Amino acid sequence: VEVERSNKDCEWGLTLAKEDESHLFIAEVSEGAFDKYNSTQDNEDLKVMSTDFVTAVDGQKTNLLDNLKQATKATVTIVRAEAVAMVLEKKTASITAEFGRKDVSEGGLVIKKLGDCMFKEYNDTQNDPDIQVKEGDRIVSINGIYGNSLELERMLQNIEGKFQVGVVRCATDAASGNRWGFFD
Repeated sequence: VEVERSNKDCEWGLTLAKEDESHLFIAEVSEGAFDKYNSTQDNEDLKVMSTDFVTAVDGQKTNLLDNLKQATKATVTIVRAEAVAMVLEKKTASITAEFGRKDVSEGGLVIKKLGDCMFKEYNDTQNDPDIQVKEGDRIVSINGIYGNSLELERMLQNIEGKFQVGVVRCATDAASGNRWGFFD
């Protein structure tokens, strides 16, 4: 996607969740260069939308936010999110996973390290790596309730028994490539 703004003071029009250093999660597209780009696209599939990920800016896959802040014109690699729903069971009072929550984020709760916890127990029962919980996944809902990172972490701490978790991840992180092919 090629986008341009008149100067560095003009908005790109993205609300980004920055807890994951390898991808920027787009929490919202608002007025700005990306919205202007979207208005030129007849095909809805080509529009940048919330839940997409920025994976490169001008071909660079590191320092994404800094590269975007410094540019007035940029070629941005956008990747769609892959959504996965999982049913987990919390058997103990401890989560023991490490979450990346620098501030309250509307971009979900990022799993930094799985640890020896309910996520690992769930993964041990799944043969397909694409439906396992992974480090870097973003928990966006619990039992169908969406919230910011702080609310989601509190829900996880207080939940008991079986519950559903909605997770999004950058589609390039899928282990098997063509996840939904008929002849896999």
